[in-house]
Amino acid sequence: MYTFLYCVYNYFCICTIQINTRIRYINNEPSKQMSILIENQIPPEQRFTQKDGSEFHVFSTIVTDATIVDEWRAVHSPCKVLLDMETVSQLKNKRIEWHFDDDKTISAVEIKDES
Repeated sequence: MYTFLYCVYNYFCICTIQINTRIRYINNEPSKQMSILIENQIPPEQRFTQKDGSEFHVFSTIVTDATIVDEWRAVHSPCKVLLDMETVSQLKNKRIEWHFDDDKTISAVEIKDES
C-alpha cells in the first residue's frame, strides 16, 4: 500500500495505491501537468517475444513472470506490445507514452495528465 501527497494547481491530494509497482510522479513545470511513470515488471530477458510471426514487446505493470500469463492483448500502434489483462484495464482510456531502455525494450510507461 502506497500513500502519496502531491499538489496539483494549489490543491493537495492524497492518493493511495495498492499495487506492487514502482511509481514516480513527474511534474512538468511549464505546463503544471502531472504525469505518472510506471516501470515494466517483466524481467528484461522476457520483454521481447514473437507471436503469429511478428515480434512484440512484453509489458506488465503487475505480473513479474511472463510465463504465468494465459491471455495477452496485442497493441499494434505506435509499436507492437503484448499486455496482460490487468495492465490493459489500468491503461485503458489513458494518454500514454512508452519509455525504452538502451537495448530498445520497453522499460516503463508514462501516463500523461490530460487536465
